[in-house]
Amino acid sequence: MAQQRTPSIQTCLSQDLVEPVAERVGRAADENVVQRIWAGDASLWERAAAAEADAGLGWLTLPETMRAQAPLLRSFAQECWADGFTDAVVLATGGAALGAEVIRRTLAPAGDGLTVRVLDTTHPDAVLAVEESLDLARTLFVVSAKSGETVETVSHYKHFSALAPPERFVAVTDPGSSLAGLALRQGFRRLFLNPPHIAERHSVLSVSGLLPAALMGVDIDALLGSAQAGAEECAQYAAGNDNPGLWLGAVAGELASAGRDKLTFVVPPPIDSFGLWVEQLIATSCARRGRGIIPVADEPFAAPEAYASDRVITYVRSTDEPLGDFDEEVQRLADAGQPTLTVPSSGTADLGRLVFVSQFAAAVAAWATGVNPFEGPASGSLDATRRALESGAPAQVPRASDEDLRALLAGAGPPSYVAVLGFLPPSDRVDEAVAELRGVIRSAIRTAVTFGYGPRYLHATGQLHKGGPPRGRFLQLIARPRRDAEIPGAGYSYARLVTAQAAGDHQALRAHGLPVVPVELEGDAATAVRKLTERVSGLLGT
Repeated sequence: MAQQRTPSIQTCLSQDLVEPVAERVGRAADENVVQRIWAGDASLWERAAAAEADAGLGWLTLPETMRAQAPLLRSFAQECWADGFTDAVVLATGGAALGAEVIRRTLAPAGDGLTVRVLDTTHPDAVLAVEESLDLARTLFVVSAKSGETVETVSHYKHFSALAPPERFVAVTDPGSSLAGLALRQGFRRLFLNPPHIAERHSVLSVSGLLPAALMGVDIDALLGSAQAGAEECAQYAAGNDNPGLWLGAVAGELASAGRDKLTFVVPPPIDSFGLWVEQLIATSCARRGRGIIPVADEPFAAPEAYASDRVITYVRSTDEPLGDFDEEVQRLADAGQPTLTVPSSGTADLGRLVFVSQFAAAVAAWATGVNPFEGPASGSLDATRRALESGAPAQVPRASDEDLRALLAGAGPPSYVAVLGFLPPSDRVDEAVAELRGVIRSAIRTAVTFGYGPRYLHATGQLHKGGPPRGRFLQLIARPRRDAEIPGAGYSYARLVTAQAAGDHQALRAHGLPVVPVELEGDAATAVRKLTERVSGLLGT
């Protein structure tokens, strides 16, 4: 079936930005950026080796190659439905978790599909809540990872394998990985192998995303067809905006180099979770060696004067069911001089195309900012966490004084950004409370404020924090667990693990010379965040 052509991206730029953007897009045409990406030409990116590009560009062919896997995935899903499974829990981290999550939140399942949950937190309150919500006898566990060696995935497998037999587990991994070996030794129900040349940030269109989709009853052929439409658009060689991936990446990269490095995504329902996924894509693709792009997702709207001159607004606008409130808010920002890129979308059916176009745009933006997207990220958090766990002593989180908070936030005006790092049990109530905190901070100091749940962000925006522009100021929120569970065979509990992860990231940020203030929260997490918001408001005089 022929795909209907998507309208072009609408771009609103002030006069002083028009010429440099036009020059950047023209340079992309002159340097054959589109052709070289499709050819896997590593010389396009600074310091990239041919082997790195070969290992990291497998996502380019997924819309076509994964069609051969679709019947197998559908057949397996039907087998699970027939065998009486009602639920599936995806045990994953980073892009593998967020890819499954954006599908879960966005695409409508069939009536006979499984209820899918994604578990990527180590906070014991959340882990135990997921366990208690399940009928374990009718639950399938999908262990999804390139290697299977991250502490979160290992811990979750140990936890649930003590409660359910191997035939209720499925592995999705790379050929030859330790997880593949575990699945074969333990006798998992099924082992699915992903194409090996796919980074987790690009895995949403691989088995990592398609298997959860199939289990839900999502039409994965339609998802891949949508992605193929995006691939065809991104194969256009013209210098204009007929190629949305080229245009978005070149514009975002040029504006970031000019100081507008806060790429702010506005994504209305029902595809709002796409913002969370694209944030991790940009963070892990476009920030290395102290430069790059800082993505901002799910930030609540504010009056135009609350936004500084370091922003670019990227608005994913539904052409099928446009939301007038969002149109008006974005137009106000454009009228106030903020650069805006309006990306047309046909709603949930367009998810695959948006994913592919965004991946292509990230590759172009890395070229435009001089970033090698294949280079290993700057981190240190994981090593610090391991040392904290091996020490045998509980990690200590220092208490923050009012003066600590005031010093962190009062000095965080543009071009800085504030990252709220929440080692909290995820919930809609916590999301709402954190949105209020973000709004108060931004209104007081006119700076972009991001948010990530820990330890999820360690595998996504955490890489940006240590490797990107050194402009972050970090507010850690650590909810004291109300209960705990030992991790079988680990020698420590979930409470010790999540505290060690928070302490490890605190140490890593400090080692990079970045300011970070931890705040321990007691009681109900959402209520505690709101109390902190009142405290911060008083300190900042809002």
